Amino acid sequence: MMTKNAPPPKVLIIHNEAAIYRDMLAARFPDMRFPECTRYDDVPAALAREQPEIVLGFKCEPRPHPREAILAAPSVRWVQTAGAGIDHMAPWDPAKVTVTNAGGIHGDLMSQYVLGVLMMRGHRFAEYAALQRGRTWKRTNPKSLYGTTMTIVGMGKIGREIARRAAAFGIRIVGVNTSGSPVEGAERVYPIAELREAVAQADAVVLVVPLTAQTRGIIGADMLAAMKPGAFLINVARGGIVDEAALVASLRAGHLGGAAVDVFTTEPLPAESPMWDAPNLLITPHSSSDGDLWQRDVAKIFLDNLARWRAGEPLRNVVDPARGY
Repeated sequence: MMTKNAPPPKVLIIHNEAAIYRDMLAARFPDMRFPECTRYDDVPAALAREQPEIVLGFKCEPRPHPREAILAAPSVRWVQTAGAGIDHMAPWDPAKVTVTNAGGIHGDLMSQYVLGVLMMRGHRFAEYAALQRGRTWKRTNPKSLYGTTMTIVGMGKIGREIARRAAAFGIRIVGVNTSGSPVEGAERVYPIAELREAVAQADAVVLVVPLTAQTRGIIGADMLAAMKPGAFLINVARGGIVDEAALVASLRAGHLGGAAVDVFTTEPLPAESPMWDAPNLLITPHSSSDGDLWQRDVAKIFLDNLARWRAGEPLRNVVDPARGY
């Protein structure tokens, strides 16, 4: 944080459309400089040239984030990320640099994504679209969400928002978190060590847990087999949480009723991936948290934190690298 009488800090914005944020930030802090870096390849040179104290960093290219260059820069003391997940920045030394995330701003869009997928499935909209293309008038048998059970793996801010909105549809909520501690809105919360029991009772399993050493690969063949026949899996967390080959095998065998996957181990998803042809699988391009309000909300969090930094006050959304969130 700033010391008294120190010159205004410099913020390096890493984004392919950095000018959007530069203008918003400069309007609030006209005494500060906000240099831009629009390509990952230019990050090391920009860090050396500008020597920023703060980095506002976005994942804006389909390849690894330049974390090594950022964390090695001697001038950088604080990194604000634009998403909730920070696995692309880990590990780091919290004694040398503070990392904050944008946790809490994605609950609205991501809960709409989850419920939209389930409503589309329940009302057979994909089937109706196919019938329409064939000019066929045929009714299907919709299934209500009322009385179904949703297991939410990861009961942080996003998980709680999904639970709150799902409950309005009459969905029973089961949660999973690290300790099994109770969470408002969930009928029961299991510790992650009892994940099998939690997913076994679900009609829909929703993954919103951060990617950590504990959660990497937790949804494998055995966990998929533990789910109800016909259950539906939604992954809006991180690709490394799910064994993708096991998921494809479960869908092809007909054990799972379907899945919606927004995140993948390799992004963009390679053209040769068998996931493209897996039955009853909806693929979206890591877009469940994107939307028209995203830029505004990231800017709001950063503007508040920047004011705190300059005033010497504690920052919001500081991430503990040992926990990964």
